[in-house]
Amino acid sequence: MKMKRKIIPITFMLLLVIFVSSCGGSDADKKKAEVAEKYDCENVDDCLTKFNFEAARAFAGAMESDLMGDKQQAFKKIISAETTYWIDE
Repeated sequence: MKMKRKIIPITFMLLLVIFVSSCGGSDADKKKAEVAEKYDCENVDDCLTKFNFEAARAFAGAMESDLMGDKQQAFKKIISAETTYWIDE
């Protein structure tokens, strides 16, 4: 019985700490907002349509790494678009 009395408050506090820490904005969102303000683009695709490859790379660099490989796909898209652009020029 004494063990349950100790485990329940500890578990509750742990869950509370995890919840509170997850409520804050991520650094990636702040970086993306700074890049959007600096380069006048909204995301990687928007920058690519404006042929602003430096801004597109900045947006891709600000992305969080994840298991889906979105960051890698963004860099591949940028490299492909920039290569096509310079071949055409």
